[in-house]
Amino acid sequence: MHVEWRAALDQLKLELSARRPVAHRFSFVSRRRAERRDPPAFPAFVQLNAITSRFFAGIARSPVPVLLPFDTAHYLEDRAAGAPDSLSLVRYQSAFEKAEMFAAGPAGYDAVFVLPPGADGIRRAYARPIRVHLTGSLLLYDIDDPAAGKGTAVPALEKDYPGLRRVIREGYVRYFFTRFGAPYAVSIHCLDSVPRRRRLACREASGVAERFLKALRVTDEDLYGQYLAEDLYDPNTGEIFAEAGDEITVKTLPALLELGFDELPILDIDHINIGPYI
Repeated sequence: MHVEWRAALDQLKLELSARRPVAHRFSFVSRRRAERRDPPAFPAFVQLNAITSRFFAGIARSPVPVLLPFDTAHYLEDRAAGAPDSLSLVRYQSAFEKAEMFAAGPAGYDAVFVLPPGADGIRRAYARPIRVHLTGSLLLYDIDDPAAGKGTAVPALEKDYPGLRRVIREGYVRYFFTRFGAPYAVSIHCLDSVPRRRRLACREASGVAERFLKALRVTDEDLYGQYLAEDLYDPNTGEIFAEAGDEITVKTLPALLELGFDELPILDIDHINIGPYI
C-alpha cells in the first residue's frame, strides 16, 4: 500500500491558505525538494503533530495521515487572540467532546469521539451520548464473505468522499472510504430498528456519522467560489498571475499552487453588504 503523503500535504496547505493568521506557523517544502514519501520529510506535518499531540498523544506514530474532527486553524487563531486554555475542545470539534480514546501505532490509529445528547442542536429519540469510532489503517483483511465491503453509496457525501460505502451489519453502521491511498472507517454501534429513547437506531446513528465525516473533510472546496483580496504576481518580473477580485475556481487553484503560492489572500465577503469588487 502506498500512502500519498504528498497529497495529504497539499490538502493541508489548501486548508490553511485561507487562514493567513496561522498559515505562517507551518513550513511547506517545495515539490522539487521533497521527494521522500514519509511524513518526516515534510516539516508541516512535524509542526502539526507538535500542536495536536497535546490532545492526541502519540499522533506522530501513525503511518497514515490522521484524519480528525479537530479544527487546528481555529484553535491556533484562538490561542493567538489570547483565549484561555480552559476553552472546551467541543468548540473545535463540531460539537464532539474530547477524544475518549486515541491510540496510534505501526499499523495505523484508532479514536473514539462522543457526541452528547442535543450538542448538535438535533432532537433524537435516543437520549444518551453517541460514540463514534474512527480507524485509519495500513492493514487490509481478506475475508471470505461475499457481502463484505459492498454496502450502499451515500450521494450526499460522494463529492467529498468518492467511492464511500455505508454498511449496516452486525450491530453497527459503518462508513468505508479511501483517502491519500489509505483505508479509513467510521462506525457507530446501533440496531437496525425504530428509534427509541434507550436504543440507538441505525437511522439516527447514520446522521451522527455523516456529521462526523463532514467535520473530517479535508478538501479545497472551501476555497472554490472565494475571491482574491490581492494581486498575485512574480516579485522578480512583475508578471501578474491573478488579480484582486478574481474568483478561485477548479481550474485556477491548482495553477496558483503550482506557481508556489502557498497562501492565498481571501476577501471576506457575503455578497450582500460586501461584494468581490475592489
